[in-house]
Amino acid sequence: MFNVTNIAVLCVQLALLAVFGPGIRRAGLRGLIIVALMAALSAAGSAALVSFPGLQPSSFIVMMCGAALGPGAGALCGAATALLARLIGGGLGPWALWQGALWCLMGVIAGLTRRLPFQAHAGIGFVWGFVFGWVMNLWWYTLGNPFSWAAYLAVCAASFTSELAHALTNGALMLLFGRRLKRLYEKYGGAEA
Repeated sequence: MFNVTNIAVLCVQLALLAVFGPGIRRAGLRGLIIVALMAALSAAGSAALVSFPGLQPSSFIVMMCGAALGPGAGALCGAATALLARLIGGGLGPWALWQGALWCLMGVIAGLTRRLPFQAHAGIGFVWGFVFGWVMNLWWYTLGNPFSWAAYLAVCAASFTSELAHALTNGALMLLFGRRLKRLYEKYGGAEA
């Protein structure tokens, strides 16, 4: 499970948490409680919908934490979501590190772009649906399987419908619920400066 690539992915996740995580202190205890609740809800949603490839409300919840409470909250929610989702839904494997790093980065980016209108967040969420899936397709090669562009592109083509579902879920949830949830998060959780 631990090879150079997976250790590098773990280092990226830890670096994101180290750089942006301290900002969560400005949101206070209430903000931390909101992040914990959202991570638990996100992980439960991930585990409950595992049979439906691409339906991934976890990404939307992580992005909302970042958009409403800042990049530190987004990073923490993303990392906690990956850990909790794997503990609930089937155990830890090399893919868990990759999910954690991607959700962490997703939360940070949502936090850094939180001043953008929600149409832009819907677009960012749509793009993340593809990026998340296509980067996740790479974890298989950390097991010592030889990399080939032809095989990787074939896997990405095969997973296109799943990534499209993820992208559409992110965009639709952001457009439908984003504004209201952001106000709710900010009201009860505070926000990073």
